[in-house]
Amino acid sequence: AASGGGETRQEASQVRPASNVLASGLNSNFEVGNGITRNREFMSVVQKGEGVLQAVYSKDTLVVLKSNGTVWTVGKGEFGQHGDGTSGPAATKTVLTQVPGLSNIREIASNSEMAILALTSTGQVYGWGQNPAGQAGKSPFGLVTTPTLIASLSNVIRVGTAGVASFALDANGDIWSWGSNGSGAGARGA
Repeated sequence: AASGGGETRQEASQVRPASNVLASGLNSNFEVGNGITRNREFMSVVQKGEGVLQAVYSKDTLVVLKSNGTVWTVGKGEFGQHGDGTSGPAATKTVLTQVPGLSNIREIASNSEMAILALTSTGQVYGWGQNPAGQAGKSPFGLVTTPTLIASLSNVIRVGTAGVASFALDANGDIWSWGSNGSGAGARGA
C-alpha cells in the first residue's frame, strides 16, 4: 500500500521488466486498470499496460511511464491527473489513456493524492494535478489539468514528491523544492 497526504491507499502496482504492468487493490474508480470496478485481491494485468517502465498512484489514478517516453493514466482523475483538461467525476478513464502533449519523458513522480511530475530527457519538468500548495509548480494554486512546464527548472536529473511538496535534483547537485513546507516537508527549515 502506498501512503501520503494523510491517507492510506490500498492499491499496488508492479512493473515487470520488458512486460506488462500488474495492479491490485481497491478498484472503485477503475484505478487498477482492468476496465472493471471490482476490487482485485491478486495482481492482474493492466489493459494497454505493455512496455511500462514506471508506475505511481495519484489519488485513485494509476499513472504509468512507457518505454517510448509517453505517460498514460487510468482511474478517477478528479483532480486533473489525466492531464487532458478534465477534472471531477466525469473525468474517469476505464483503460489506460495517453496524457496529451508529453513525449520524451524519462521519469514520473507522485504520491497518493497530490501533483504529478514528469521529467523529460532534456532535463525539463512538467507538473499537473492537485496543486493546493503550488506543488504542481503553478500559481495561483488550484487544479492544474494539463501538464505545465515548470520554467524555473533546467538540467534536472531526478524528480520526487512528499506530502504537498515537490523536489528536483539538477545536474549540479542542487536540490530544488516547491509547494508546502508544512512540518518541514519542503526541507526549507522552520
